[in-house]
Amino acid sequence: MAEETPSGLNDAVAVRTSESVRRIEMVKASDYHRRGQIMSLKSTMGRVIGDNLIESRLHVYESFLSHAIGLGYEVCSIPRLWHLTQRGRVQPTHKLLVLRHDIDTDISTARSMWQIEKALGIKSSYFFRICTVDVDLMREIEDFGGSAGYHFEELATVAKLKGLKTREQVMRTLPCMRDLFESNLTKLRIRTGLPLRFVASHGDFVNRRIGIFNWVILDDPPLRERLDIELEAYDEAYMHLVQSRHSDCEYPKFWKPGDPRCAIEAGVGVIQVLVHPREWRANCWVNLVENTRRIYEGLLYSCGIPNRLVARRGSITLVP
Repeated sequence: MAEETPSGLNDAVAVRTSESVRRIEMVKASDYHRRGQIMSLKSTMGRVIGDNLIESRLHVYESFLSHAIGLGYEVCSIPRLWHLTQRGRVQPTHKLLVLRHDIDTDISTARSMWQIEKALGIKSSYFFRICTVDVDLMREIEDFGGSAGYHFEELATVAKLKGLKTREQVMRTLPCMRDLFESNLTKLRIRTGLPLRFVASHGDFVNRRIGIFNWVILDDPPLRERLDIELEAYDEAYMHLVQSRHSDCEYPKFWKPGDPRCAIEAGVGVIQVLVHPREWRANCWVNLVENTRRIYEGLLYSCGIPNRLVARRGSITLVP
């Protein structure tokens, strides 16, 4: 796929490997640590407005997807692109928009987004955290031909539980984190009756503070083989297939690094768009609860106080 990348594309549509993505994330984490915990006034106000005052943008979401379809794109899941590539069926003329949902919060909005996609015939990827698992929705997505996966965060969960502050402490505790991941994924498979072979690392404030991310858990080939994990969403083997990566973000920017419509209108072959429910509808109560929890967890972590409550929120099996 890499050799099919058109020359002269700007950074927004350049082929990026997971290693380069991970290096960028490490730089971001280091910068976050140097700047400390104080968010800029602009960012804070954008989050407050987006969480409480912005009207639903789901009609914009529907229009965006319809526009991509109208320009000849197949809007698909991560497994769809992966399997097409593995079988050698991706042609230079293919136009694929890989749609990934990280369901960090707000199941009701996630369901509304799913209904929009279902009406358009779209089969996309949804990744659920332990705290956002909706068994019925996950089964509906799979039954329709989409993909429901696990949005894992055991490294951050254990770090908050045990008050880990350094990379060295995390690496020493990594076997415990991997055991918890295995336990959680196994129980989720039993609970949902789904294969859950495609997983995606969640990003937590603790990951950015320490500078080490949840996907490190899966830097373990025997674990992957034992659990029959086909792909993690930041794996190099997958990420180098994507020519243009975009994610939604808070008001007033809405997209980073840029609007994916530019890549769509340029006819870029393989585009990935990552979306989160909270960026498309202001569910004030859900956002208030989530923001309060985030402040509480941040205070405990900054004060070096182990957070026992995170074990119940971030795992099915309580961390020993």
